[in-house]
Amino acid sequence: MYEKYSFLFGFIYSIGFYRIFFSINHPNTKRQSTALILICIIYMPAFYFWKDFCMRFGSLPSHYFLISLFFEILVLLAVILLSVHRRRAIICALYTFTVKGVLELPILLLICAVARPSKSMLESMDELIQIPWFYYISLSVHAITVMSCCFLAAYWLRKTILKTPLKLVILFSLIFAAIYVILSIWIRDMVSRITASFFPSSLPAITLVVMIPVVFYIFTRLTTVKKNVNSGKNEIQYTQYTQQLSKRELEVIEAILAGFESQKELAESLNISTNTVKTHLKHIYQATGVSGVDALSLLFKGYTPVHPKITPKSP
Repeated sequence: MYEKYSFLFGFIYSIGFYRIFFSINHPNTKRQSTALILICIIYMPAFYFWKDFCMRFGSLPSHYFLISLFFEILVLLAVILLSVHRRRAIICALYTFTVKGVLELPILLLICAVARPSKSMLESMDELIQIPWFYYISLSVHAITVMSCCFLAAYWLRKTILKTPLKLVILFSLIFAAIYVILSIWIRDMVSRITASFFPSSLPAITLVVMIPVVFYIFTRLTTVKKNVNSGKNEIQYTQYTQQLSKRELEVIEAILAGFESQKELAESLNISTNTVKTHLKHIYQATGVSGVDALSLLFKGYTPVHPKITPKSP
């Protein structure tokens, strides 16, 4: 069966990839930004377009898995190189690669178990793959699940330190790689013989699937900025950001917290040009991982400069 519109479901994935890669790791230049956006947008649609093209000939070629694996690794390497915070990008790349790679078969398993409970998964897939609604439901469930996992990961990353310890990156990279290998071997072995009656035997694989976001959550908790409760200096909470910003950029943040929101107001309050404000804001956004004055105000809520120089804006 050849479904010529399945590439459209790739754009659902694109939303998740954009959220976890572009919004968390702002590139330094416009060219890098454009390249990263294009990769996030066309990555999965192009993948499905190629898959549909191969399906024209009745079945996928024998080298399909190796080519798709090489393509995905190449894309993720490009994303890592284009990202500003590459250590964090490595974990995000392995996380998305693992989630996307191991969720497809369990989702097919569940749908087949519901639609054809009395037959093995291979028999069910042979029948159901010819039905368009099954094909599209499988794609949509998989795409929405991966997108949701990406949004969760991006949310958890918001409070993590930018300079992730290399030991943690290596450790969790190995964990994700191990999960991917174990699940790939397990699921492909179970596909040929599992039926609804053997569903309990698939629980270990399902448990490992659930572990993927859990492991990522543990990683983000280990790299989250921690407050020093015993100290009265709330600057400790913001050290990961302030140590990357210049004195003038901290004054821009101070002006934003004082109530000056537009670039014109910031320029007037600091007695600098609007273009200079734009330059400072661009670097601030890159260093903090946020995009927008509102998000920046929320991130630095409670921050008190040691020597405040900006008079709060009159209401």
